[in-house]
Amino acid sequence: MYTYAVWSSERGPHTSGIIASLARAHAERDDRVLVVDFTPPGDGLTEYFGLEPGDEGDENVVSHLIEENDDPFEQLIRSAEPGVDIVPTHEHLADLENTLKQNAKLAEISSSSRNYEYPKSEQLHRVLSDSKVFYEYDIILIDARSETNQHAYNGVYAAQNVLIPYESGTDLEAVTTDFEDIRDTLESIDVEPLGTVPMGIDPNNTGDLGGASGDLPSMGISIADCPSLFEDARVARSSFLEFDANEEYRQLEPHERSVVASIEELAEVIATTLKNPC
Repeated sequence: MYTYAVWSSERGPHTSGIIASLARAHAERDDRVLVVDFTPPGDGLTEYFGLEPGDEGDENVVSHLIEENDDPFEQLIRSAEPGVDIVPTHEHLADLENTLKQNAKLAEISSSSRNYEYPKSEQLHRVLSDSKVFYEYDIILIDARSETNQHAYNGVYAAQNVLIPYESGTDLEAVTTDFEDIRDTLESIDVEPLGTVPMGIDPNNTGDLGGASGDLPSMGISIADCPSLFEDARVARSSFLEFDANEEYRQLEPHERSVVASIEELAEVIATTLKNPC
């Protein structure tokens, strides 16, 4: 089993489509894929796949994080697309910072050790490690949101390998600074950047693979700007690969197929890197 998180300094408008399509591309390579939508409800992966976020009465990942749910974690999993399952988002993820802070305070007060520090950033890793998902899936892909907060800390800690997409024109030095903040917070583990992927590249300049910055290597692949594909796939609630394969949708234009090909190539590079680390 291999795990990686997708994190960006600032979430771009097409990030959910990229993650959904990466998951499907992994599945097309015969990997069993689980996506964990660790972002608050809104316009994320859960909604992108046409699923409903959980509400107050539903089982949810946060209750597992704070150990208030003894049911198997696997009960949260839903089917998203052929070969792709998902742990959907839940409204409680919107207040994750405060929830973990309160749980930490209770745990530290009740601890027999005065020096005990509750590991807020390690809870998603604990939940996944204690579940059967490590044995039932080949690839676990975590949407770790953006910014530097407990969504990112927990998602990155659980995965330790991080893909960093960014919108074309973004200051990579700022991205590096934010990523280093995450690394510094998670000092107990070695966080490995898989690499950066520029999105929204001019279709006539797809050789633009972005710059290099500090400790952030490039994946060597860019995603062209293709508003028609991104919007139509979003409306259809499907990954680009499903949109391409399903005859109920329209046929893709050549420039749109190039985006699908880039996603497939990126999934292959990621899988190869995870399975054959340097």
